[in-house]
Amino acid sequence: MGILDIIAIVIGIIILLSFALYVFLKYAPKGYVGETIVRKTMDFTLPKDVYKIFNNVMLYDGEKSIQIDHIIASVYGIFVVETKNYSGSIYGNENSKSFTQYVGRQRNVFYSPIKQNKGHIYALNKVVGRYPYTSVVVFLGEAKLKVRSTTFVGTPLNASHYIRSFNDVKLTDEQLNDFITKLENSNVSDFISNRDHVANVNYNLEKYETALDTMTCPWCGSKLVQRKGKYGEFYGCSAYPKCKYIHKDKQ
Repeated sequence: MGILDIIAIVIGIIILLSFALYVFLKYAPKGYVGETIVRKTMDFTLPKDVYKIFNNVMLYDGEKSIQIDHIIASVYGIFVVETKNYSGSIYGNENSKSFTQYVGRQRNVFYSPIKQNKGHIYALNKVVGRYPYTSVVVFLGEAKLKVRSTTFVGTPLNASHYIRSFNDVKLTDEQLNDFITKLENSNVSDFISNRDHVANVNYNLEKYETALDTMTCPWCGSKLVQRKGKYGEFYGCSAYPKCKYIHKDKQ
């Protein structure tokens, strides 16, 4: 086999891999593409002897399923990563309920990934236990981020650098192993399919939307009662203070 044959084979392999990557990025679900890119970035940039990476974790809190893109465990803390695959300019802040995406003249609004990840950490506290969790929100490189927040919001490489910037030991090896064991035992991703998870999310959204019609607390199932507060009347859970659900127009 001559040098020209070897060059032709190498070029053919490069073209084939480039085409496969193009097909993957174009036709694979956006969420899956984003999670895969972040997973590969973290695998490549975070030392495996320091960080233990869990991908596509599914928890069940007794009422609903919670899907977490990535959890990175180390003695320096537990990093909970929410991944978003959006292009264009992204605007938001720490306390806003939604983020706004601008692509040319098109404007789209989506639920704040900062608040979404706070929900994930709440679920981890409830199901796995209380550990030093840190929220990390990752957007892919095409997004131009105009976000003001104390929570980290950035690209995969910047997220890796941010995680590696934590140098203070927060967990002993024993505590870290304890967390990993509990997380592995709580992860039900092998038992709950993505289709079932989506159906579960939709079911719980319906419970919020029909809460006033049924006068039923979507958190614990107790009755809703009308109360008076500093800012007027509202509906709250009759099981207060054990359950602190307050009905709002939008959850």
